[in-house]
Amino acid sequence: MTTEHFYRSQAASFLYACIASSLIVAIFIAGSLALPIRPPIALITLPFLIYCFFQYQAYMKYLNISRQTRPVNHIDSPILLQNELLIGFLPAPALRMMLFEPGGRLAGEIKEMDPAKWRWLIPVFIDRYFKKTFLIYDQNKQLVGKIIISKKHGTSIYDIDTVLIAHLKNSGKVRRNSVKIMDGSTLEVNGSMLFTDTKYISQKGEIAGRLRRGWMPLKWENNFPDPNTPVIVFHPTATMRERLTIIGSITTDFLYYDH
Repeated sequence: MTTEHFYRSQAASFLYACIASSLIVAIFIAGSLALPIRPPIALITLPFLIYCFFQYQAYMKYLNISRQTRPVNHIDSPILLQNELLIGFLPAPALRMMLFEPGGRLAGEIKEMDPAKWRWLIPVFIDRYFKKTFLIYDQNKQLVGKIIISKKHGTSIYDIDTVLIAHLKNSGKVRRNSVKIMDGSTLEVNGSMLFTDTKYISQKGEIAGRLRRGWMPLKWENNFPDPNTPVIVFHPTATMRERLTIIGSITTDFLYYDH
């Protein structure tokens, strides 16, 4: 997948929503015409028509963006060895997070394992009580890690061999927290008040990684037109455990971003 395909997928989701809203309006109008006493059709259908209009505008926006992207040649590097990753989101009951190289090629993705379809219909505050398992895949759809999120027990992060490598007690979005890594070390999470720059600091005092929003370099805008696209930046010396831990912590922050 490239950013072109990604934005086309986003455009398609808005188009489906537009079609669904139009069908609801059509069915309601057809049913109303068959009634002896007609309800106020215009008043009832107006919200659906407004929703349909905005969904269609979003569809055209992302379709045009997909036509303007210019992905460069793929850098065949494992996801946990790349120092810069940009984040995109696709609709999901809880989260589906796409990780891209700056050149616009897919580096990997994080998606929930077998989410029940009925969870699309329940409110977020109820869905939070369900334990969720997210799988981390590379660009070749090979599993590289697993994240289990529980409201009661927090977040547990596992490597490809299902060995527990880190645990985060608080699974919500926080500005300051501590992530315990199973080798005895910790990562201090230090976030700004507006969550535009979150740093993950090792016990040595080095910034092992950071999540930045609103700081995307202009040289990437051909493939990522939104300047607020979240960017993960790893220090070149960050370990595999630290990188996987940071990805797991970021996953908890973005839960229900595109529910």
